[in-house]
Amino acid sequence: MKNLTLLLLFLAVVSPLQACAHEARSNQNIQIEIIADDGSVYPVYDLTQNHGAVENINRAYLEAVNGQNYKIRVRNLSPGRIGLVVAVDGRNIISGQKSHLDSTERMYILEPYGQAVFDGWRTDQNKVHRFFFTAAENSYAEAFGDKSAMGVIALAVFNEKPKKMVRKGLRSRLNKTIGDADKSSAMEAEDSLASSESRSAPQAGTGFGEQAYSPVRLVQFQANRSPVEKYYYKYEWREALCMKRIVTLNCRQTENRFWPENTVSKSSAKYGFAPYPPEREL
Repeated sequence: MKNLTLLLLFLAVVSPLQACAHEARSNQNIQIEIIADDGSVYPVYDLTQNHGAVENINRAYLEAVNGQNYKIRVRNLSPGRIGLVVAVDGRNIISGQKSHLDSTERMYILEPYGQAVFDGWRTDQNKVHRFFFTAAENSYAEAFGDKSAMGVIALAVFNEKPKKMVRKGLRSRLNKTIGDADKSSAMEAEDSLASSESRSAPQAGTGFGEQAYSPVRLVQFQANRSPVEKYYYKYEWREALCMKRIVTLNCRQTENRFWPENTVSKSSAKYGFAPYPPEREL
């Protein structure tokens, strides 16, 4: 069976939640925070509240700070184990492959009411290379010529398939494999918010940073085919967020205050006449 997989259990998943569940909406299985190395939490600008949730998809904007390391902290609010496929700029953070947030991808496993911090691209069982905000052309994804989901942190949450659905023969075969395998990982991502990026503002991406110690171990986990939730965080430089009116405080003036960008340039368009072809107006 294809979906039977050895996945990564983050060794930091040890702290039970006590007072965190109230910070997430009641229908959520997890709580996600993007944090800096000093422990401060990046503010997010939730689109779900403004536009309504689309099925199980949650979207938000995030301000990126050039050159700054960041981490993804996830808390499991449910009484069961969950699998997390995590993608940054459209690349699975464990395998480095192009992600579609699919259950067949490499994923991290969180214990009931546990938490973990993901801070880099995994290069082996004991180390990662740190995430940091940088120009899109210097990003890890760009190194592979992949701009399809630039500037997006994406997570898909998978519940564990009930054990009674796993056939005995497959289970015994999997258990035999566990003894030998201490060197793998799991995950991937989807959706391209990149198309909504500002054409005038430089685009942000995530780099392949310094090496850091980050041990994990392999565990047995069979994910349901479909995720219960998906989360997308579109991170942008402040200039881009200002241009999109996502933030309004401390924004520099970028438009001509006497000539807004949406001003009609010719009276012909104003009165309903045929416009000149593009690039050929007189």
